[in-house]
Amino acid sequence: MTLNRGLSLAFVFLFACSRPTGPDAGPPPDGGLGIETCGVDVHQHFAHNSSFDVGASSMIEGMEAVGYAHSLLMPPPIADPGTAPEGAANWIYTERSRDGGPSLLETVQADPEHFSLVAGGGILNRWIHGAVVSGIEPDEADLYAFERAAEDILDDGAVGFGEMAALHLSIEATHPFIMIPADHAYFLRLAEVAGRRGVPIDIHAEMVDGVTIAIPDDLPRNALGRSCFRSTANETNPGNNPVEIADMMVGFERLLAHDPSAAIIWSHVGWDNIGHMTTERLRELMSAYPNLYLSLKMLDDPSPGCQLIANRPLDPTDGSLRPEWEALIEDFAERVVIGADTFFGDPSTEPASVAAPNTRGTWALVDRLAPETATMVACENPRRLFGL
Repeated sequence: MTLNRGLSLAFVFLFACSRPTGPDAGPPPDGGLGIETCGVDVHQHFAHNSSFDVGASSMIEGMEAVGYAHSLLMPPPIADPGTAPEGAANWIYTERSRDGGPSLLETVQADPEHFSLVAGGGILNRWIHGAVVSGIEPDEADLYAFERAAEDILDDGAVGFGEMAALHLSIEATHPFIMIPADHAYFLRLAEVAGRRGVPIDIHAEMVDGVTIAIPDDLPRNALGRSCFRSTANETNPGNNPVEIADMMVGFERLLAHDPSAAIIWSHVGWDNIGHMTTERLRELMSAYPNLYLSLKMLDDPSPGCQLIANRPLDPTDGSLRPEWEALIEDFAERVVIGADTFFGDPSTEPASVAAPNTRGTWALVDRLAPETATMVACENPRRLFGL
């Protein structure tokens, strides 16, 4: 999860039943292929400051506007309570939402046509992060208890684990920084459960590859030259991020190699906040690890954000799919999905909830693909991966 409410509120879109216009918008992503009736977004959220039934209504409107049929709903990755900033999300899929509204589980159960459940960000991610913060290595009894908790989530009807986090940058005051070695014993045990039960793990992992980076000096800036990420050393407006972050790819590759039967979905690919996520590096990893899947995400207008534009699949000047990304997606078409990562809530307080910039920007990519690839990415892959 990369929380974009602060950015999204800069975009005030009036809802319309037609697809929005603009360079990245294009025609509806079904392209005559029926994606509006079979398309699945594998990574969506409800805003935790409104009832989830309100978020569900907003999401369905957004799905109809953009042109896809089904969303996988998940909690964001929850940080250890001792490190989470005030106001950060801190809930699990079985808890009732704001104003006594339904839980995430109840919302999915009430509308299986539109929604499926992915869970673990609230229970399992907080569990693992707590172990990292405490510095206590789990013993076999701890690992067994964690495994049972993971199994219980699947027994409740979840079709995958998520949103988990290996490296999660903080973009605003209530947004947590989370760093967990991807080869932590709990993560490795989760991969074993996922492989055994045949479900994927959705993991948020900003790529810091082979170096130590300084925040914010080594991060991309937006069109105005401003950084989106503040460190704790910022004297006037301190953020939640550390001053430096070390390589995380060694551990990530160990996770990928640990259980080849466990599908690992790398969320938010194409939304590169650090600048290391090149198509060349992604190609290396996809070639080396057949269990790695890419979940693509983009804003329709990237200028307010701080993603490295050079590593973005769609060229923001004309909305075209860049040749290196087209080649990557075509070469690994059976292992690419769409995950727009939008927080849907009450449109009166979050006006970008409906047809939000993340969702329409991400789904714009589908119509740039060859018809067979588009159907595979939008429909066949997610339905196969999650058993829908």
